[in-house]
Amino acid sequence: MTNSITHLNRTTSKEASLVTFNEAVCGPKYAKATWFCCIIQFFNEQSGIGILTVYITRLLILIHEQTDDGFPVSPLAGTIIIGVLCPICSVLGAFVVKFFGRKMILTLGSIAMAICAAAVGAGIHFEWYLTAYIMMLVFIVCFNVSQGNVAFIYCAEVTVDQASGIVMFSFFMSLCLFSVTAEYMMNSFLEVSGTFWVYAGLNFLGFLFCLIWVKETMGLTDAEKKLLYAPIESEDESTKKGDEKVEEEDVAPNNIN
Repeated sequence: MTNSITHLNRTTSKEASLVTFNEAVCGPKYAKATWFCCIIQFFNEQSGIGILTVYITRLLILIHEQTDDGFPVSPLAGTIIIGVLCPICSVLGAFVVKFFGRKMILTLGSIAMAICAAAVGAGIHFEWYLTAYIMMLVFIVCFNVSQGNVAFIYCAEVTVDQASGIVMFSFFMSLCLFSVTAEYMMNSFLEVSGTFWVYAGLNFLGFLFCLIWVKETMGLTDAEKKLLYAPIESEDESTKKGDEKVEEEDVAPNNIN
């Protein structure tokens, strides 16, 4: 029992639950993780997944009109396929997280989605509609095994409790931004193809962000994850406090005896 308590004290961060809102947003130990996770959530929602989940039926109707109903997949069937594929890939993503690091998943997922979104845009622009639809399906797979799952897991791992609300606020603000801009872009000079190219560019920026600035959490303890973006001196100080606390708890039973 004592060994279990000692292990928990060494690997978990009780301090993270006591951090104030001001420290989570502006403090040197936790602010960087908070704002980095806000950026991750921005790229999560601006990946373009909303185009394929909200506007897919309209896109398929447009494709059928352009091909005089020659497209092999009906709007209803195409929508159902995507609707079924999303939860299946979400479950698959839960297994991927167990074997690969968060940074690797986010980085590879972002560049894969950038390629898929660019390919969808090219397919629609050059009227390669079957290729465009296949790349839509590949995009959905990439999103759900990477950003769709890992963005939320990673943010929960590296941010303190007070920062969770800020991070989720950034996610919903990004969602509002998508709802305001997506349809406008598709009806503008960009058209549908150009809109996908815009999201391809945003995914590429997300790839660069994850590649350069996101740190890996796989194999770290909870306490180490919370201080992943803290200055080095803060990490050393926290580790020292944790060791001192464990030593005090080890000495206490001996004094009783």
